[in-house]
Amino acid sequence: MIGLQSFCYKFRNIAAVCLIVTAPISVAGAGQEEGFISGATRDCPGCNLEDANLKRRDLSGADLRGARLVGAILHRSNLQDADLTGSNLTEANLNKTNLRRIKGDGTIFIDALLYEADMSGASLKKADMTRARMQRSRLTSANLSGSDMTLVDLEGARLARANLAGATLAGANLQDTNLRNTDLSSANIDGALLIRAQLGGANLSAATLRRSDLYDADLREADLSGADFTDSRLTSAVLTDAKVDGTKFTDAAMPDGTSGR
Repeated sequence: MIGLQSFCYKFRNIAAVCLIVTAPISVAGAGQEEGFISGATRDCPGCNLEDANLKRRDLSGADLRGARLVGAILHRSNLQDADLTGSNLTEANLNKTNLRRIKGDGTIFIDALLYEADMSGASLKKADMTRARMQRSRLTSANLSGSDMTLVDLEGARLARANLAGATLAGANLQDTNLRNTDLSSANIDGALLIRAQLGGANLSAATLRRSDLYDADLREADLSGADFTDSRLTSAVLTDAKVDGTKFTDAAMPDGTSGR
């Protein structure tokens, strides 16, 4: 047993050295977590803050990289410019929270509440927002490229000039959403609800929108080159000056009442 303990001690020392070299985010101790929750400190990278009540807290610029914030309450908190890279906010309450310009690449927001949250200018590349409820949220100029937004609810949200290139929005609710001049190139938007969506000037080149509902959607001057609208509804949609080179409208309900080919 003594030999095993000695081996484990040496192994931990080696691991600690490797952690410093390869992964600067360390696991926080209980003292650091308690200090953060009490408000004594603003930074807590790697902390376990599951179910923590951080409502209305000023955490602007906070370092929360790799933190576990599952089920945490951050309602109306200020996280502007905070670093949430790689953190886990599954089922967290972020309703009406200020998340402007956060660093959130690879962050998990599965089933999170983000009603009227402001994520303008945020970096959320490859974030996981599956089933997140984000009605009337603001993501103007946010970078969501490669993110997973399957079944997300973005009804009435504002995503003008956002980068959603290569993102997955399958089954998403994008009704009445502002997507003007948004980059949706190569995005998967199959089965999505886009009724009255504002897509003027958007880049939808090579995107798939199979079986999607675009009733009364505004696609004026949008780039639809190579996009796939098979079996979708485009009734009353506006396609004025849209680029349709190589676009597939197979069996789609077209604005003029005809069936696409």
